[in-house]
Amino acid sequence: MNINKQSYHQKKGFTIVETIVALSILIIVFSAAVTLVITAVNLVVSTRNKTEAVTLAQEGLADIVQHAIGRCAVSDAVPLPCPSDYPSCTRPVLQGGVNFEITVNLSKATNTITAPEGFVDIDKFQRATATVTWNERGAGNSYQLTQLIKVD
Repeated sequence: MNINKQSYHQKKGFTIVETIVALSILIIVFSAAVTLVITAVNLVVSTRNKTEAVTLAQEGLADIVQHAIGRCAVSDAVPLPCPSDYPSCTRPVLQGGVNFEITVNLSKATNTITAPEGFVDIDKFQRATATVTWNERGAGNSYQLTQLIKVD
């Protein structure tokens, strides 16, 4: 009987409890690392989509401003096939695998700004608005730019 006890104490290795604890710790650390990577990838995709939306809104706003002041130079990136007297139009844009929708609107600025009497002729101003909408991970997002422009 002494021989068995002696050989038992001489064996080196890990017990089942130590192995389970070590594996549990590894699983927790691995899960945290995977969660961190997934969050980082989602943030990169979201930032890319927001940047694309800002660019599309700026191009759409530039197009409608050019139209309002009588220059019909439409950018190549976001051509807006709207009638010449449009107050508003919407068109889809596919960029980077994401479906964006850009809406441009030209309206009177009378409800937008209030100026002191005699300071400015409010009827010479129009409000140009470009709104870009898109879906990301099942949620709707939008970005809007607005500019007041003076038309003669």
